[in-house]
Amino acid sequence: MTRNPRVVVGIDLSLAGLQALRFAVAEARRRGTSLRAIRAWQFGPAWYGLDVGPQAAGLADEAAMTIVTAFQQAMGGVPSDITVDAQAVEGPAATVLVDQASGVDDLLVVGRSGRHLPGSPRVDVRCLRTASCPVVAVPAPVASGVAALRRDVVSEAEALLRSSAD
Repeated sequence: MTRNPRVVVGIDLSLAGLQALRFAVAEARRRGTSLRAIRAWQFGPAWYGLDVGPQAAGLADEAAMTIVTAFQQAMGGVPSDITVDAQAVEGPAATVLVDQASGVDDLLVVGRSGRHLPGSPRVDVRCLRTASCPVVAVPAPVASGVAALRRDVVSEAEALLRSSAD
């Protein structure tokens, strides 16, 4: 069974993450395909034997809200002109994203951030090394581009409002 190619984007509230989301939406539109928005989350209980279900559920809910917030901040809301499948998935970010973009015709889009823990590879680098599909690592906008980005977000929000009023 074959499945349609898709654009998969890692959700992150950093400037690079929001720029990656905007890029992924534009690419899904250009390709005429669906967008899968993924927020990876992890829970590592410090003590064994505790009922960690409520804490894990709380983290999953927080991850889901991060997706909503990212679309609000980057696009003014979820675009209505493409199919969006948004999921909060438990696991290490790079592993989750590579698993989600498993088709050779998929495109994986991640934000490129300079911030990471010393000794641990960045998510974008790990995705570039392990993905079986093309990966785009989108940098944060430069300071001079922030005003233009704001204008773009306002335009997207206005278009979203107009389309929902129809």
